[in-house]
Amino acid sequence: MTHAVYDMTIKDAVEILEKSDRQVRRYVKAGRLRAKPVRIDGHVKLMFNEEELLAFKETLAAEGAFGESGRQIVIDGHFVGEDAIDAEGGSTPESRSLENADAVKYVIDALREQIQELQKENKELHYQLEQRSGQVGFLQGKIDALQEEIKMLMPAQPSEEKTVERKPWYRRLFGLL
Repeated sequence: MTHAVYDMTIKDAVEILEKSDRQVRRYVKAGRLRAKPVRIDGHVKLMFNEEELLAFKETLAAEGAFGESGRQIVIDGHFVGEDAIDAEGGSTPESRSLENADAVKYVIDALREQIQELQKENKELHYQLEQRSGQVGFLQGKIDALQEEIKMLMPAQPSEEKTVERKPWYRRLFGLL
C-alpha cells in the first residue's frame, strides 16, 4: 500500500491545471479535486498530489465544450457543440456573423446614446461650475468686508506706554520695602 504524496502547492496546481487559484479552490470545495490541508507557519495551506492533478486535468480536457454535468455551454444565447453548428437550428457561422453584426450595431447605438447623455450632463456641470465660481468670488469679497468691520468694532488695545508698573500691595501699604 503506497501513500499518495501531497507535495504540490496551490501555485503548482494553478500552473498544471492552467486555471486561477480561485477556480482551483472552487474545485476543492465542490469535491471534484482532492487536497490535503496542511498547517505551515501558523497558516493552513492546501497541498495536492501530482498524479491526481494530472488526472483531473485530463478530465477537464475531456469535458471540452460540455460542462461538468454533460450539458452544452451556452454562448450568446446559443448552444455550442463540438462541430461549430448550433444544436438549436443548425445555423452556420455566416448566419451567426449577421446576427453578431446586428448585435454590434445595437451596442454601438446604445453607446452613442450614452455618450450624448454624458456630454449633455458634462455641459450642465460646467454651467453649474461657472455659477459656483462666481458665487465664491462674491462670498470672498463679503468675508473680507466683514473682517474689516470686525476689526473696526474691536476695542483698541492699550499701548505699552500707558501701562504703569504697579507695586505689590505690601509695598503700597508699608511703602519702604
